[in-house]
Amino acid sequence: MIWVRDFAPALPQAITRTGELDRDAAVETVLSRLGARRSGWNAADIRGEAERLIARSEVVAEAAARLELAEDLTARAIAACVPLLEQAGLPEHIRSLTSRQVLKVETDITERLAARPSGEPGRALLVAADDIDETQLKVVASLAGSQDLVVIEGAAGAGKTTTLAATRAALDRQDQRMIVVTPTLKAAAVAARQVGSRALSAAWLAHQHGWRWDEDARWTRIDSEPRTEAALRPGDLLLVDEAGMLDQDTARALLTIADEHGARIAFMGDRHQLPAVGRGGVLDLAARWANHDAVLSSADPTVPRRRATRTHRRQGARRARVQRRTGRRATTGADLPRGLPRGGHGDRHPRAAPARAAPHRRQPRHR
Repeated sequence: MIWVRDFAPALPQAITRTGELDRDAAVETVLSRLGARRSGWNAADIRGEAERLIARSEVVAEAAARLELAEDLTARAIAACVPLLEQAGLPEHIRSLTSRQVLKVETDITERLAARPSGEPGRALLVAADDIDETQLKVVASLAGSQDLVVIEGAAGAGKTTTLAATRAALDRQDQRMIVVTPTLKAAAVAARQVGSRALSAAWLAHQHGWRWDEDARWTRIDSEPRTEAALRPGDLLLVDEAGMLDQDTARALLTIADEHGARIAFMGDRHQLPAVGRGGVLDLAARWANHDAVLSSADPTVPRRRATRTHRRQGARRARVQRRTGRRATTGADLPRGLPRGGHGDRHPRAAPARAAPHRRQPRHR
């Protein structure tokens, strides 16, 4: 049986010749897209991004001309970069290049953090409560005080829900507001349940105050009138939850908004959890420039914290391999079948079964 299909006529595609491509603008796009993911890169990263840009631009040319275009864009981008290491004979795989825009954003963040004056915690708010311990009271006092920059670190289960609820109640008594923003909408929904009021995404708040960005990670700003829930007043607290996942461009926008309206800012998160999708390290910068008394931890120091080390990641991958091979779930090292490849001496679980002893070699008989 023969099937006959009626195909619609193909639409004409916009073809770009090598001479029609604006190479200076292409280099700017390459560096902008590289800077959206990391702070440093190497020549191979630049070449890969140049190849992707040529593919997106639908450049049609002979192989030699296309190769010349890719090499020229790579050379121009390398020349436009700023070296991070002034060292001769540096291996090519080391990401030792960056852009002026990346350095400009990080410098602006650092200057805004360093320029925030240090205040005093709200000592009058240290009122004993049944559901708040001493560590949480100290955190609430710092958040509800006059310190313009506060950094709160704590892992899951450290009592963040109780702390944020008590902070919101303390600020309400002072006729001040606490606006909670998070890097993602999912985290905003979780924070809203914890605080008992609405939480916003950091991107939405930045957009309300005129910040715009495109698919190539270029940030600009226009005149915009924010909504009532996005407006900040002097003395309000802008609390950034899950700040370890915050990228530098969004952090710069939030700091600019807080500075323009005279609001205080607090970063709450855990540096040992998931990092930012783009250029991160904002929580480290805030902890470095904040006052020593304003860098607090809401975790119980008696409870050891489990970090996502390489050993734990290897154990998780090994358990997944066991489940695929045997159809059952391996929960500890003792459940692993013998003979499964291991990652090294540091990858062995403390409860793992000992390795098999070498087979005994039969001794020859003497006649």
